[in-house]
Amino acid sequence: MALRTQAMILRAVQEGEITLLGGTETIKVDVKVIAAANEDLKKQTEEGRFRGDLYYRIRTYPIHLPPLRERKEDIPLLATYFIRKFAEEQNLGKVPRLSKPALKLLVGYDWPGNIRQLDNAIEYSIIQSEVGEIQPEHLLDEVRMGVKLKTDLEKEERIAEFNRVLRELKKVGIKQCEVAKRIGVSPQHLSAIKKSGEPAGERWLAEIKAKYADKVSG
Repeated sequence: MALRTQAMILRAVQEGEITLLGGTETIKVDVKVIAAANEDLKKQTEEGRFRGDLYYRIRTYPIHLPPLRERKEDIPLLATYFIRKFAEEQNLGKVPRLSKPALKLLVGYDWPGNIRQLDNAIEYSIIQSEVGEIQPEHLLDEVRMGVKLKTDLEKEERIAEFNRVLRELKKVGIKQCEVAKRIGVSPQHLSAIKKSGEPAGERWLAEIKAKYADKVSG
């Protein structure tokens, strides 16, 4: 927002006065302002890109709304709301259903575009499903592939961490079969856990780290 525009807004908020574009008459107004920003206004104020007097004038009761990726529990409710909204707007006659596999993908995606992106994605999926049950194949490619890439990366990280811990133990003379015995599983089972990279393996990894806390880092 241009600094000149900010000055006009400050005048309206602080003095309760506005002047219409092209006009000369001062008009009294009595308004309450609800403002939203997707950038750090305090930082912009420090950088001189946002007026400090306006910032502190409108910052009476700040509310921080976390991005959608930090409140995944809201996604099922929001998805249901957007489905119903689109059905009513388009007079579909029936409300499309969202399958559990499709919902799992929606919850797994990080939504860099937040709620607006989710709204658009739901509309796209309804059209693709031809107003039937929304399945994974009806979702946007970026949603399906984004979840897969994230899952694959997390899997690789778990495998790498497991291998790191076992390597450190091996360096101090502790073999993998000894580790398996210590945590109560067979060597074959431990090897399978390590190679799978599944989230369930994190419990075993945590147990190994706890039992060999003096031998491994992290």
